[in-house]
Amino acid sequence: MSLHFAQLHYICNTLHYTGDMSATVNVRLPEHMVEFLDGLVRRGIVPNRTAAISAAIEREIRARQAMSDVEALQQHGPQDDLDELVAWSTDRAVIQD
Repeated sequence: MSLHFAQLHYICNTLHYTGDMSATVNVRLPEHMVEFLDGLVRRGIVPNRTAAISAAIEREIRARQAMSDVEALQQHGPQDDLDELVAWSTDRAVIQD
């Protein structure tokens, strides 16, 4: 399933406004992933498995939103007079995983 910018924008805003609410989601993960998560917790990189998984999902949301933005620009071109700012920003953007 491919999410479009408007859908991701809605999801991000929904998460922002309902950030204090949470739901329990049961997932099955391969043992090597669970070991990786536990290693992050053991080394103090994250406080718990939930924090590690949440951070990974937040990164995925941002990455997909960025990809959607790029696709929109490629399909429709810039829609305003900020072309120079966009060019300047993309030349200097650093994407971290």
